[in-house]
Amino acid sequence: MSRSKNGSLARLLVAATNLYFLFLFVWFLLYLLFGDGLGYLGLANALAVYFFLPLPFLALIAVRQSNRKLVLLSVAAVGLFLYLWGYLLLPKGNNAVVVGEPLRVMTFNILGRAGSLAPIQRSIDEEDADVLFLQELTPEASVYLARVLIDRFPYQILAPGPRASGMGIMSKYPLEQTDAVLAGDWVGHPQIVTMQWEDQEITLVNFHVVPTSTIWPRRVYYTSQIRENDMQSLADFAQDQAARGPLVVAGDANSARLNEAYKNVAAVLLDAAGLEVGAATS
Repeated sequence: MSRSKNGSLARLLVAATNLYFLFLFVWFLLYLLFGDGLGYLGLANALAVYFFLPLPFLALIAVRQSNRKLVLLSVAAVGLFLYLWGYLLLPKGNNAVVVGEPLRVMTFNILGRAGSLAPIQRSIDEEDADVLFLQELTPEASVYLARVLIDRFPYQILAPGPRASGMGIMSKYPLEQTDAVLAGDWVGHPQIVTMQWEDQEITLVNFHVVPTSTIWPRRVYYTSQIRENDMQSLADFAQDQAARGPLVVAGDANSARLNEAYKNVAAVLLDAAGLEVGAATS
């Protein structure tokens, strides 16, 4: 390749890198100013972690081109990523002393599948959870999973429905349906049940929030507002329940950590993804 072609390619890469950083920092400014409350911002915030995928490659370009401005922008972008998600990379600390066996919880959106359910069963078996929350539980899946998992989960409260609307909770410990309801526009009706475990009663909530299933701006914004309102309803319920006893909430939020919907619930509940919850003393 000739020197002129090399120079043209280098200029093109530098220009593309500048555009990338402009996009990245404009998005972050809009996020700070408006949260999810502007057009496609709610969807963009949910996908924002993927905005950083090109960063290592573009930072290398900046260094190779000895472009001081782009190097500084690369460092700033790394700092921004660490600011937003760096705490997730830290070891999970726990100052509690766990007493007895932990409670293992699994939540699983089976995507309304009515085809081969054996892979879903294998995934459930591999996790060896004590409590299983299911979303998008079809009638066919409900019949199959109730039968093949009855020995593992003898207590089952299932509410199958067409396509995405079905819900279900299975447990190794006794379950009892409650008459509590959550206000909002959900995918299916949230399940609120109680479970007897370690000589105490635990409230379980299984929920499924509406997804963004279109690219039309009005619908994107509308579904974002529904999720925010529904998760606030869930957070309010959690606050009221706190005085009554332990609460475990699981389901499909169709939201990410930067979304207002997630923040509503995270303000009152501990995100226990990947953790084991046990009876504990500080």
